[in-house]
Amino acid sequence: MAESTPKTMVPDDRVALYPKSNERLKAIIQKVPLTSKVLFDYKIGMGMSKDWKWWALEMLEKGTETPGIIQLAGEDLNMNFLEFNSLVCNIFQELGIDLSNDDAYYQYALSIAHQVVKGEMSSEKGFEILTSAAIDTGYHDAFMNFYYIKDDADLIRDGYSAFFCDGSMRKDDIEEWMYQYFDKLIKINE
Repeated sequence: MAESTPKTMVPDDRVALYPKSNERLKAIIQKVPLTSKVLFDYKIGMGMSKDWKWWALEMLEKGTETPGIIQLAGEDLNMNFLEFNSLVCNIFQELGIDLSNDDAYYQYALSIAHQVVKGEMSSEKGFEILTSAAIDTGYHDAFMNFYYIKDDADLIRDGYSAFFCDGSMRKDDIEEWMYQYFDKLIKINE
């Protein structure tokens, strides 16, 4: 009889529990998933990009027409940063979304988790993106578990003991462990 390896198990106490999100924002993200990415980019100070153009066009396509979205869809990618910021604030005011809180960070992490679980990207890639997000945001709480887990995975690969994962991640199951983390993150936070 072949010896089986223990099933990968992500401890519940290692999965981040996020604050309850704005239902209006969640509804817009469900309608146009790119919303979480553009809001994250906005929160970290990035200006006009192709993603914003695509987002505005998709919002229009899905039936959400506001003066600001119509204007954004027609703007040049070289739009002045101050004008861009003003326009984005107007758009989200038109949509009834409060940009002053950290919902955008938590929704971005959940968006990446959904992409991993749907098979649109690997677990490792998801962790790389969210570890970079931790750095980009000055180590915001929404991304710290990803930062710690990625660090643990790197330590384990190099033959060292990990700290955050509490021994539940093994060298032969890092990708599966990360996938299970994303899956649990979605279930716990939605």
